[in-house]
Amino acid sequence: MGHTRGVTLTPGPSNRPTTGAGANAPSRGGATPGRVFAGVVAFVVLATIGAALGWWLTPVPKANAGAPPGPTASSSSPATSPSPAQPTPSVSTPPQNGDSFLIPDYARLGETFEDARHELRAHRLGVDLVFLGNGNDQTVNRTKPAAGQSVSPGATVKLYVNGVAPLLPVPPVPPNTTCQQWGSQLVDLGFRIAKYDGNRSKVVTAESPDETDPTTVWNQAITLTCGDHGNPSPSPSNPSPAPSSSGGK
Repeated sequence: MGHTRGVTLTPGPSNRPTTGAGANAPSRGGATPGRVFAGVVAFVVLATIGAALGWWLTPVPKANAGAPPGPTASSSSPATSPSPAQPTPSVSTPPQNGDSFLIPDYARLGETFEDARHELRAHRLGVDLVFLGNGNDQTVNRTKPAAGQSVSPGATVKLYVNGVAPLLPVPPVPPNTTCQQWGSQLVDLGFRIAKYDGNRSKVVTAESPDETDPTTVWNQAITLTCGDHGNPSPSPSNPSPAPSSSGGK
């Protein structure tokens, strides 16, 4: 048998069809359009980043640097501070003249004459009681001046009472009390002074009616005797006649 020679097989032609583009494709080491486009894009991006960094790092001068400070926006317009609250005028009744007193409607209120009299006298008003005599009703029927009228201190108000005058005993006179003092006390109690016999600064020597009369009532008129008035001291004796002078010859 003879020696067998090695046979080298040569690959045949490829079964992949060869196109014209593939045949004309540029070599791998050349500049392709894709690479050129990528380079342009990278350049633009880097330039944009650099410009942004430069703008950010560059100090921006203030608009008002070196200029005198001017009014701010808040001070350019006048401050609108709230105006102080104005006092609201109070609505009230017209002021009365001096210490004048407005007479209440005692009849509507059902006040007794004692309470009404006490209030009127507290306002320095005189009170004259007039009893109408209709039973024992002690409430006020009306006043004169009428209710709602204004009166000044020193004036006298008449109180008309529905019933009869209740009993009111006259107290005894304290020793060494002047007529003026005792007269004021009697008026405070509810009496009237008819008259003063004598000087009011003198002590009371008599009153009529007095504490012995059980029939005295409210608004009773009382006469006070002051000092020795009514009991005059005896007149001095008649002096002896002076001797008559007769002319002699």
